[in-house]
Amino acid sequence: MPQRPHTARAGDSRACSSHAGRAIIGILAASVLVGCNTAPGSIARPSAASATGPDLPAATASPVVSLTPPASATPTPVPPVLRSTEDPAQRTLWRLEEQIRTLLRLAPSGIWGVSVKELTSGESVAVRGEDVFHPASTIKVGIAMDLLYWMERHPEVKWTSGPQAGQRSFIQLLEAMLIKSEESATVRLAAFLDAQPGYHLVDRWQSWGVTHTTFIPRRSTPADLARLLELLYKEEVLTPESSARILAIMRVPKPSQSERIGSGLPAEARATLANKTGTTFENGAGVVADTGIVEAKGKVLVIVVLGNRTRSADYETSMRLIGNVARAAYSTWIEPPEVLPAWLHGTIP
Repeated sequence: MPQRPHTARAGDSRACSSHAGRAIIGILAASVLVGCNTAPGSIARPSAASATGPDLPAATASPVVSLTPPASATPTPVPPVLRSTEDPAQRTLWRLEEQIRTLLRLAPSGIWGVSVKELTSGESVAVRGEDVFHPASTIKVGIAMDLLYWMERHPEVKWTSGPQAGQRSFIQLLEAMLIKSEESATVRLAAFLDAQPGYHLVDRWQSWGVTHTTFIPRRSTPADLARLLELLYKEEVLTPESSARILAIMRVPKPSQSERIGSGLPAEARATLANKTGTTFENGAGVVADTGIVEAKGKVLVIVVLGNRTRSADYETSMRLIGNVARAAYSTWIEPPEVLPAWLHGTIP
């Protein structure tokens, strides 16, 4: 079929054709790749995110991506929010925003973006929510949604079959991508989808209103990732069966559910957590991130926290920071504490 050029998009440093994009994915699929969930100190190999170079864009107020990283990872000041209002609900949201900004100011390194939303009320708070970040493996939720969307339209394709005969099935690759965060499974699924006539990963995301997210290079915003989770939970782009399949896989018990977002939740809420983490320190990216959906007491929280350019020495602190942001959101919308925890006064435990 004739080549169909990709349209250059905000937040997307590509201006190449779909043919070139598929060629890159094909090269990646032939490689043995390490997942984006790369723990500090492990040997990092090139990922899809580094296919266009080792550069990491700064989080900017503009969707334009800069490919020049700073000399060192340093925390960026987050100014306080000082407002007054007579509306109690609005005061509550501003208080939450200031709590989150206080936590981010305490981060020892990195640039941080947050988007949190309570779906039953529609109330939300964001800090750098529209800025472009390296999302690491958190982008894999969008790939899973793309796969299910395609499968819904091709019922003749069975889950027990796969992109290549005699190799892993679609369901095995999907579980490996979302549970183990396996990079080779991710690239195989992305390559399969991008090879389908008239089907393009980024075009599908664009049609869902996820407008600043790309796979090569991996870029997204807290707002885009939060929108994907909301669309998934509300079954707005997938059937109830497809949405439930992805959420069930994301809820499979794994160590990450007691860390990051999960560390800020009580046990009963943590049991409902459907999340996807992202971590990589390769090429100076310094990504520590988590995205998730939490259900408790008739409320539903979508929580997205992305850190870029964090130092590997700050890995544990960065994970606790994500948990503290989750706790601030949980305390605001679901279960206000009788006494404010110490971390809301400026201390990261």
